[in-house]
Amino acid sequence: MTRSSYKLPYTARSLKTKNCFYQQNSILPSLKENKGGEPPVFSIYQRSSTIIPEMIGNTVKVHSGQKFVKLNITEHTVGYKFGEFAPSKKRALYKKKKKR
Repeated sequence: MTRSSYKLPYTARSLKTKNCFYQQNSILPSLKENKGGEPPVFSIYQRSSTIIPEMIGNTVKVHSGQKFVKLNITEHTVGYKFGEFAPSKKRALYKKKKKR
């Protein structure tokens, strides 16, 4: 079942305050102005949080349980969860049998 339409997308409280992606529905000017010309990189542990439009243009590191996966947020990633871009399970690789 999907989330009710009257509710806002879920974002963790720490993303709104600690990482300062946005303040009062606008991006902080300090995020755009950096010595290297690139916005700062934030580490995120909340894989269940939804990517919102205010985060476009930022780079985040999403924790996969073992390591951090770098993610550039674009308009195509808005609406998805952070966990969708950082796989936490390793794919099983099976050995091929030799033909005789």
